[in-house]
Amino acid sequence: MSRREFHRGMLLMTLQGAGTISNLRFQPRYDLIVNGQKVAAYTADAEYSMNGQLVIEDTKPDNYMDNYAKLKIKLFEILYGVTVRIPQRKSGNRQKESLNLPLIDKMEKSE
Repeated sequence: MSRREFHRGMLLMTLQGAGTISNLRFQPRYDLIVNGQKVAAYTADAEYSMNGQLVIEDTKPDNYMDNYAKLKIKLFEILYGVTVRIPQRKSGNRQKESLNLPLIDKMEKSE
């Protein structure tokens, strides 16, 4: 687990405690089955419900997304019909995160 994943997990636990999200699970695993054959498995960093919607997150370090990870995420999205959220810093000074959740980068600056 990277520092970013750890901080993101702590933030998600806080949000669950505050009632912003629910049904939080870490490291949920999904089989990727095509034409009846298991091709691979995808393990996300977190799964939770927010406003009645299922959210799947995969926290990645800045500029780190290898082709294998991209392929597994895309296949997961096609098979399960859920878009994977990847919270990370955006370029420039302005930082933004999906779903309007608090930034993890603010916590990491204190390290």
